[in-house]
Amino acid sequence: MQRHLEILEALFLVERLPSWSRNLTKRQIQRSKAYLTDSGLAAVLSGLSAEHLASPRGSSHFGPLLENFVVCELRRQQGWSTTDFTLSHYRDRHGAEVDVIIETPGGVLGVEVTAGMSARPEHFKHLIALRDRLGSEFLGGVVLTTGFGQRAGDRLAAMSVASLWERLD
Repeated sequence: MQRHLEILEALFLVERLPSWSRNLTKRQIQRSKAYLTDSGLAAVLSGLSAEHLASPRGSSHFGPLLENFVVCELRRQQGWSTTDFTLSHYRDRHGAEVDVIIETPGGVLGVEVTAGMSARPEHFKHLIALRDRLGSEFLGGVVLTTGFGQRAGDRLAAMSVASLWERLD
C-alpha cells in the first residue's frame, strides 16, 4: 500500500497531510492523511454524481469531499503566500480531531470543515481544547461552512469556504 501511495504522489494525484505534534498529549495518532488532489476525481471514483451529492442521501458524502477540497486549496496557497506556513492535521486516540493545523512563525491556526450552512457549538469543541492548551500561541480557530460567517468566541469564528479567496484587511 505504501508503494502505491508513493506512485500516486509522484503523479501528483495524492497529497499527504502529516499529523501535527507538539507533544500536547502522548495519545496523539501519528499517521498522515491522504487526499486526492482533485475533489471532482474523488467524487467520480467514489461513484458520486452531483445529483446524489445534492440529495439528502448524499449529504453525508459531501462533507469529506469538501474537506478534501479545502486541504488541497490550502496546499496550493502555500506556493504563493507571503507568509510561510505548514499544514498538518491533529487527531488523538480519544477522538479529538482538528481537520487542518496551520502553523506560522507567529503561531497556530486550527481549521474545521463542515458541509453545513452554519457552524454549531460541537464544531468548535476541539478548536476550543486546542486554544486552551496552546494559550497565546493559538492565533485562531475557524470552522469553514457552506454558508456565512459569524463570530463564535475568543479567537473563534465561522467563515464561508469562499473566504479562502477573499482578502482580509
